[in-house]
Amino acid sequence: MFSSGPGSQNQPQGTLRPVLHETPKEEDLLVMAEISKGSRGVIVEQPFVISGTFRFCLQTVVGRRIGEEEPTWYLYSGESRNKLEWILQTADVLQVQSSITSTVSGFSHSSLISPTPSPNPAGQPDLAPNPPGVAPGTNPIGQTAVQGSWQPTVQLPAYPERPTERPKVMDPVAAIAKPSAASPMEGDLAKLSIESVLDSITKGRMTGRLECNVRGDKIEVVFENGNARHASSPTATGEDALVELMTAMEGIFQFVPSVSTEPRNIFKRTEELSGKAKSIIDLGTFLERAGIKLNSKLTRNNANLTEQEFENAVSPLVPVSLDAQKRFYQLIDNQSPLSHIIQTGKFGRCDWIPTLYNLMSGSLVSAEEELVDQESPANQNLGIDRSTAEQFARSHIYSETGIVTFPALLYFVEQEFYRYECFQSPFSLVMVKPRISRNGEDLPISPEQKQAVLAALSGTKRKADLLAHFQQDDFALLLPQTGTDGVRAFAGRLVEALNPGPTPRGLTVQPGDLFALTIGIASLPDDSQDWVKLVAFLNQNFRRF
Repeated sequence: MFSSGPGSQNQPQGTLRPVLHETPKEEDLLVMAEISKGSRGVIVEQPFVISGTFRFCLQTVVGRRIGEEEPTWYLYSGESRNKLEWILQTADVLQVQSSITSTVSGFSHSSLISPTPSPNPAGQPDLAPNPPGVAPGTNPIGQTAVQGSWQPTVQLPAYPERPTERPKVMDPVAAIAKPSAASPMEGDLAKLSIESVLDSITKGRMTGRLECNVRGDKIEVVFENGNARHASSPTATGEDALVELMTAMEGIFQFVPSVSTEPRNIFKRTEELSGKAKSIIDLGTFLERAGIKLNSKLTRNNANLTEQEFENAVSPLVPVSLDAQKRFYQLIDNQSPLSHIIQTGKFGRCDWIPTLYNLMSGSLVSAEEELVDQESPANQNLGIDRSTAEQFARSHIYSETGIVTFPALLYFVEQEFYRYECFQSPFSLVMVKPRISRNGEDLPISPEQKQAVLAALSGTKRKADLLAHFQQDDFALLLPQTGTDGVRAFAGRLVEALNPGPTPRGLTVQPGDLFALTIGIASLPDDSQDWVKLVAFLNQNFRRF
């Protein structure tokens, strides 16, 4: 029997269809698509068995967000569905059927064997008499001679042989009309994260070339049996080029099965490089939160800075090539935008992001107002009245304090949960309870203190994070694309920013009072796979500072 897949424990009944003993037909796929469209957010499962040995499970789901009309299909193999064969987002059931057929064909069909009785050696008497009517020296059909008795011959399925070459993983998004075994895997990184693409290639032990167009730059990575061996981009090679790709949030990708002869310039596993990529993403988020964009103008804070003073300022910070930092700093002329400095110095993201972070953290440079190109199409009037959108947001989403209301927070948490269902992207919640402790009694904070707390929360969170009210006097934050480690690090930065105790940062308390801060954290899917239970978990997993 098939065991329940991830997240299936909380699924409504009726989503698991009867087991098939053949590949799903077009009619089966049409039924699955109709059920998923009628029950958005619910995973419809179709298990099937091939040759009595190879077990598969096809899943499909249609997200609940407006505009998400095409179902996403997942094909798992194995007794416990522990191996994801491919992901496909399309409304074309013939494409899905072709992908299933191509994958299943890579597995050997089991055969039935029956032991053949060896002939009786000449001159050797039978070990047991034959039944009446059976000639001596022969065995009845379906029986084999065993000393003293007849035993029925059991026909056992042959031990399944693993395919010598793993079947090609099919297109993970709706980009090819009818893929075949030789078709490339291609799609949009805005719909399927680069992490999922690399994971599919690694687990599928695929060999070929991954070509990506990211921010107008072409990045290529060569894989051999699922391991990256060579990478290149316009500004980097080897592991830095692969890390640069791993930081991409959008772009177009294509994986073409092929054999390459490029020399190896990657010597670490993809999983080992993911930590560096996440660090680059975090540093980029810090710069974005500081208001720095590609068209921001950078200026030096000290025109007479010596080389030794420069090295002393950046050495304790993020490890990055000292020569690269010096080259970057020398290109700052107090007039050119950041994009010009990056292009002139041919800096990759692995260099310029940590370098600029060090220069900003060491107070060596400042970012001034953006250089606006008045003739840019982005600045032309498109006839959109922003005041209408802002008025709607103020009346339906934001409260008088300027942050999201609690009911609106629940709506956004639910939407983030649907995004997790479709794309397996984790998210976390943070609950913040600020109080004034006076003579052992907790009191609400004053309006002035509340504004100071909100300012600290706004200064600590990313632009993509959502700040909201939590029930009455408390606050909460929704952190997309953040797991358990990330939310713990965020809570630590928040405590450091507010410094609970008799002398908190940014707000004043009366003599004898203490500023207390209770922080609760919860992550999906680590702490719960149900968003309602995740919100409730905040009141259980907390710590008081």
